[in-house]
Amino acid sequence: MVSTAGGRVIKSIGDAILFVVPTAAAAIEIGEGIIRVIGRDPRMPDVRVGISSGSVVTRMGDVFGPPVNMAARLTAVARRNRIIVDAPTAELLPDIFITRRLPARPVRGFGIVEPLAVSRR
Repeated sequence: MVSTAGGRVIKSIGDAILFVVPTAAAAIEIGEGIIRVIGRDPRMPDVRVGISSGSVVTRMGDVFGPPVNMAARLTAVARRNRIIVDAPTAELLPDIFITRRLPARPVRGFGIVEPLAVSRR
């Protein structure tokens, strides 16, 4: 799913997966696919998707930087079978997606953040 959208799986950590992809739209499509396949199966764990955009540093096959940490924090606050993004990612999305502001909340290392839920038109 990730590679067919032009992305690369960096690592899995327990039941989480970290991937990079060239566009915000591709990241949303991957998240939607994961929700379709895993999130609808009652035998599988809940799916929560957090996506952040920006520059990262690649070292020894891993990625580091604020977008990696933000994506992890967003995933932790997302509801089951939902995709949430930060404001920079929302700005990169084409018009086929709509965003809805969620309540602002403190996010460790980032202060108060106002995440956005993403869905298709």
